[in-house]
Amino acid sequence: INAAKERDTKGKTYELVGPKRYHLYDLVDYIYRVMHRDTIIYPYPKFMYMIAARFGELKWTPLITRDQVIRDHHTDETTAGLPGLEELGITPTSLEAGAISVLRRHRIHRWYEEAVDDAEPAKTAS
Repeated sequence: INAAKERDTKGKTYELVGPKRYHLYDLVDYIYRVMHRDTIIYPYPKFMYMIAARFGELKWTPLITRDQVIRDHHTDETTAGLPGLEELGITPTSLEAGAISVLRRHRIHRWYEEAVDDAEPAKTAS
């Protein structure tokens, strides 16, 4: 917030991304593993989801749309030359380092005190 008040940052564009990039599928899988909860994720190729979404859009209230499919299969891409969090004096924290503080309250009681180290780290997008 202090950076927004400085005159040097006025009118500049900053990329506010963390140290790693992830796809939504991998994030959801990691979150459920940290919470020790079962989930069913259908790892179909993108084109199959696009076909299902196209038919889904024919309904008055679709369950999935093509825009959702595109968003779910997209990851952040940084632009070369734009300043980021480091230039604002902010050290980005990895997902694995901050996940347990947020997700612990959503765990089943018997897993509440377990460390996050027992879950394999989320797969990053390259």
